[in-house]
Amino acid sequence: MKRIISVVLAVSLVFGICGCSKKKDKKDKKPKETKVEKDSTSESEGIVEVEDAAPSVIEIRNVCQLATMDCYFHNVCKGVKQPGTGLSHLGEQERVFWFEYTAEATLGIDFSQVEIIVKGNHITVYYPHAEIIGDIRVDSSSTSDPICGYESEFQNTNYITAEDVTAALGDANEEIRQQILNDRSFTMAAEMRAEELIGNYIDQIMAQSGVEYTYEFKYIEDYQADLLK
Repeated sequence: MKRIISVVLAVSLVFGICGCSKKKDKKDKKPKETKVEKDSTSESEGIVEVEDAAPSVIEIRNVCQLATMDCYFHNVCKGVKQPGTGLSHLGEQERVFWFEYTAEATLGIDFSQVEIIVKGNHITVYYPHAEIIGDIRVDSSSTSDPICGYESEFQNTNYITAEDVTAALGDANEEIRQQILNDRSFTMAAEMRAEELIGNYIDQIMAQSGVEYTYEFKYIEDYQADLLK
C-alpha cells in the first residue's frame, strides 16, 4: 500500500513570479542587432543570441536547474526474509515483516539538455520531460520498528536486522520511483513550473532591454526537426 500525501514546490529564485502559458504572445518590436553563434557549453548545435540583453541558453539552463518540485510521500513497506541454510540456521522459517517510513523525491528538468532557437522576435525553448533527480531520500527518524507476521508455536530465530530493513527500503523506493514517473500529473507539474520560471526570466529581459519577444515551449525531441525547417 502506497500513498502520496503531499506535494511541495521548492524553488529558490530572485525573479518576481508571473503567469506563463504554453505560448505567450507579445507585441513585436524591432529587435536590436545581435550576433548569433553556437553555444560552446552545449553538445548540441543550438542557435543562441549572445548579446547581454537577449535571452541565452546558459541563463535558461540555470533557471531549469533551480526549477524543482519536491514530492513527499508516506509508505508502508513489506519485506520477506528467507530462512538461512546450514546447522546454524536450524529452526528458522520465512519471516514477513512490515514497517512505515516517510521519504521525498525531487522532480525536475535535466538542464544540460535544454536548447533554444531565437528567430527575430520569436524564441522557442526545447526541454526534456521531467524526471526524478538523484536518489529518493528517506527520513531515517520516520522509520517505524518492523512488525512481523504470524509466528508458529516453535521459536523462530530468523531475526529481522537493519540490513533486512535497508534491503526492503530499496525495493519499496524503486516501486515508488516508477509510480511517480508513471503518473503524468507529477512530471507535468514540474514541467509547468520550469516553463513558468523560464517565461518569467524572458519577461525580465524584455523589461530591461525594451525588446519584446514571443516565446513557446516544446519537448527536446522536436529540436532537430525544427532546425531543418
